[in-house]
Amino acid sequence: MGHPIGLKHETWYGRGQLNFNMCFVVAKESTIDCMYEPLVQKFAEYLVDLEMECGFLHIAEKRAQLPTIMRKVFTDLNTCGECVLPVTELTTLYLKLCPSYRGVEPPKVSLYMVPMFIRATQLTPALIDKMDVLSQKIIPKIDGIRCVKEIATEVEIDPDLVMRCVRNLHFYECVSLVPLFLYSNTYVATEKLHDFYSNPSEIEDCLQFVRNRLPDGELGPVPQFCDVFRLLMSLKCGVTLRDWCDTMTPRRYNVDERRLVQFGMHHQFLRKLSIYPIATIPTNEVERSGKIFRLCDGTRALEDLAVIYDMMPDELHYKLIESGKFKFISK
Repeated sequence: MGHPIGLKHETWYGRGQLNFNMCFVVAKESTIDCMYEPLVQKFAEYLVDLEMECGFLHIAEKRAQLPTIMRKVFTDLNTCGECVLPVTELTTLYLKLCPSYRGVEPPKVSLYMVPMFIRATQLTPALIDKMDVLSQKIIPKIDGIRCVKEIATEVEIDPDLVMRCVRNLHFYECVSLVPLFLYSNTYVATEKLHDFYSNPSEIEDCLQFVRNRLPDGELGPVPQFCDVFRLLMSLKCGVTLRDWCDTMTPRRYNVDERRLVQFGMHHQFLRKLSIYPIATIPTNEVERSGKIFRLCDGTRALEDLAVIYDMMPDELHYKLIESGKFKFISK
């Protein structure tokens, strides 16, 4: 795939015009070739900037750098998915492959989703200084515990802007999104728990991550894997995490239940059962009984309703239970 460009200049070029075509060669059977199209165009535009800046293409001595630059871009995109390459004092190449969503928009971000970094990131002052102003405020608050709404409240930024920033981070595979941790939630193991059991590296990461935090801020002893796995296996339908904690007392095994759930959700060997309220009043009374009764038709999860009514999901859940006019389905 290429991006041909023609530049006109009466004195620079022998025929008054310089034509060039920057091309990327992608395997014919590739299903993600669309990922490279914007990079080809951007690379070609960088070459235009360099030509206008210093005659990079028509001056032979400067053009001799091009094969080295192309090789560097080729290597970095294939190994790292991105390339940052200073060429002159004024021009630096910034190229990054976007993940392929096969033409589908990435998931929308809810106020009650919790962003978690996919890989360990050291937020050094030098790194933060390179971010835009919005990201400088938001990213240091991402800890795998705070939801989007809590981050927005803490940094005093419009929640819509925070959601947009988090969505961009999710799009570029910097963060994953997990549901808000609540003791009223129900969590169950998935089939990926078997893969976790067979992955020593992931097990070690888990044991380190779920350790209790002592009152003085120090980490508690590393728990035994047999205890952690037994705790995971004991999560089941119909049992809220609050009841599970009362029964299993994970702290007794040096396990922080919040961190255990977050780790399991992040690695997808746990999932949260969403609660879908259904109004139990007669159908002919729904229209005149209020908006909440129309919305609670079994198609909207409690978290979505909580966003509409601007309250925490467990608070809304309690109010619906208290009214006695709703039943709940978990799935």
